[in-house]
Amino acid sequence: MPKKHFIILLLIVLLFHKVTFADNCRQTSASLSQYVNCKVLAIATLEIQETDPSRQSEANSAAANSTTLADRSTGPDFISTSLAFPGLASKSSVPNSTDYSIGVSLYAFYSLLRTKNPFDPDFYNENTSRWRRFSVNFVDSYPADKTSTISSGSRTYGATFLLHGSRDVGDPSNKGKFVKLSQQMGAVSGDFASIYHEILSYLSKYSPEKDFGKFIDAMENPDSFRAIVNRLSTQDEKQIERIIGNSITSQIILMNMISRVVANVKQAPQFSALFTSRISKGSSPNLYRFGFVYDSGLIAHLNSTTNLSYDFLNAQQTGSRDRHIFRLVQQFQYAALSTNNLPKRTIITLTGSGEGDWGSNGAPVYRANAKLTPSPMAGVDLPLSFTYTSLIPSTRKSDVKFQAALAFDFSKIAHALAH
Repeated sequence: MPKKHFIILLLIVLLFHKVTFADNCRQTSASLSQYVNCKVLAIATLEIQETDPSRQSEANSAAANSTTLADRSTGPDFISTSLAFPGLASKSSVPNSTDYSIGVSLYAFYSLLRTKNPFDPDFYNENTSRWRRFSVNFVDSYPADKTSTISSGSRTYGATFLLHGSRDVGDPSNKGKFVKLSQQMGAVSGDFASIYHEILSYLSKYSPEKDFGKFIDAMENPDSFRAIVNRLSTQDEKQIERIIGNSITSQIILMNMISRVVANVKQAPQFSALFTSRISKGSSPNLYRFGFVYDSGLIAHLNSTTNLSYDFLNAQQTGSRDRHIFRLVQQFQYAALSTNNLPKRTIITLTGSGEGDWGSNGAPVYRANAKLTPSPMAGVDLPLSFTYTSLIPSTRKSDVKFQAALAFDFSKIAHALAH
C-alpha cells in the first residue's frame, strides 16, 4: 500500500541525514581563507541544488491524475516520491484516484553498490554525475471511489535520460566554473584580509607601541582604539576610505561573479529523452510514449520546459481502435517568492502550461494547466493544480479538474537538514 512505501522512504531519508555532510570544508581547508572560500562555494552549490526547476518530484504526466502536463528533463539526485490526495480533488469526468509515485536515479543504485553515502560531497563529485543523468519512475493509481471498477486503476512506468547539457554541480562542464570562481575568491579574500592589516599599519604611526602584534591587540581595546581614532585628520579618514574602497570593489565583483555562476548553471539548457508506459489494471487503453524534453532558463527565476512526443494508445476492448498521437507541451515555471538569506530557497512557484494532442481515430485534444506550488521547506512541495481538458473521449465533453499532491525530493531534504 502507498502508506507503507511512504513510511519506508521517510525512514531512509532520516537515516541518511544523520550521516549527511553539509560540506567537506573542514577536511580540505588548510587556512582560514581557504575555509571561507570553501564555505562560499558550498553555499552557491547548495542554492543550485535546492532551486533547480528542472528536477521532477511529481508523478509523471502520463499518470491519470498527475498534477503536471510537462515532464522535466531530469529526475531526482537520489530518490523522490509523491502522493496525490483524492479527497482534495474535484469531481470530474476523470475518476479520482490515490496516486503514489517514486522516482530513483541510477546514482542511488550506484552508491548502494559502492556502499557509499550518496550525500558525501567527496563521493558526489567523484565523476559520478553521469549516474545522475538516468532516472526511472513508477506511479501506482488506486481508484478512490469504492464503486469504481478495477479498470480505473493503472500502473505507470517511466525512464528519463539526459542527453545534452547539465545543471549538476558535479558535472565536469560545471566544475570549471567553480574552479574559476574559487580562484577569483582567493584573490578577493586576500584583499579582504589585507584591508585590516593595511589600515592597522596606517594607524600604527599614531601609536607609541613599536611591537605591531601588541598594537593589534591594543586595537581590540575600546579605549586604546578611541585614543587613536580621535587623532585622525580629515586626510587620514579619506586615506582609510580609499583603502576600504579598493577592497569593496573586489567584494562587489565577487558577489556579482557568484550570482553569474549560480544563474549560469541553473539556466543551462538540458535535452533529454523519455519513455513512459501506462498499463491499465483492467480493460482501459494502454499508453506508450516516447519523446524528448528541453529545459531552458529564460530570464532570472523563469524556466521553460518543452515536451515533444509520440503516443501510442493500445485499445484493450473489442471494437475499439488504436490511436497514434503527436503531442506537444509547453510549460513556463516562475519562482515567484524566494528566501532572502543565503543560500536562497524557493517558497512559491507559479506554473502555466498548455498541451495539444493530434492523432488518428479521434478529434484533437487540448489541455491547459495552472499550478501554485508552495514549498514549506527545501525538497517538500505541495502542488495545487487546475487542469482544463477540451475533450474527454469517454464522455465527449470538456472537463475541469482540481488536483492536490505532496511531493518530496529526499536529496534536497537531506542537504537542507545537514545545513
